[in-house]
Amino acid sequence: MKIFCILLAALLFLLTLALAENDSVMLGPYKVSFDLAGAKNMISHHLEPVYESTSEDLSSDYKNIYDFSINISQPSIGRNEYLYNHIDLELITSNSIIPKYDELYYKKEIYNLLAGPREAWCGFGTASFTKGFDFSPRIIDGGQGYVGSGGFGSFGGMNSYAVIFHPSIDPDHVECRIFSNLVDWDEGTLQLLKTIHIEKITAAA
Repeated sequence: MKIFCILLAALLFLLTLALAENDSVMLGPYKVSFDLAGAKNMISHHLEPVYESTSEDLSSDYKNIYDFSINISQPSIGRNEYLYNHIDLELITSNSIIPKYDELYYKKEIYNLLAGPREAWCGFGTASFTKGFDFSPRIIDGGQGYVGSGGFGSFGGMNSYAVIFHPSIDPDHVECRIFSNLVDWDEGTLQLLKTIHIEKITAAA
């Protein structure tokens, strides 16, 4: 019995280590890692396949765009069902310098990121955030970033979030955009922004 208890304790310890392991995704030569373990009310999450596209202009400047989604299962408040929401992440890399703009530009860009899907899903001719639109600069993964939120009452008062940041690994050539669809601030979005890390993996590694 004592041996059984020791083996069970060891198994539980290994399981805890496995559950605590960060998620990571390879996007070309870049590794994106994050940890959603501290998010509230999250039942489970899984990663969707990565989609990649490349474009090149007449001057040989190229741009790679990598997209993937994190599907999140959460309990629905006041109902006997689950919500299947998602966080979309897009990584843009280029051999030329990615332009930086003033704060007003990013405020408008993030507003459009939030309003665009809303208009498509809800059929609104003009976006109207019943919960208002909030915007703030924020350091993300050691680099300058911007976060915005907006919500509609018809979605149970939940917010969606849009993020643009240039990670410290290579802020001149890498831009990351995140769209968090109805994943509330304390239920996955904040945890992602606090733990996301982008690094470039060399061939030797």
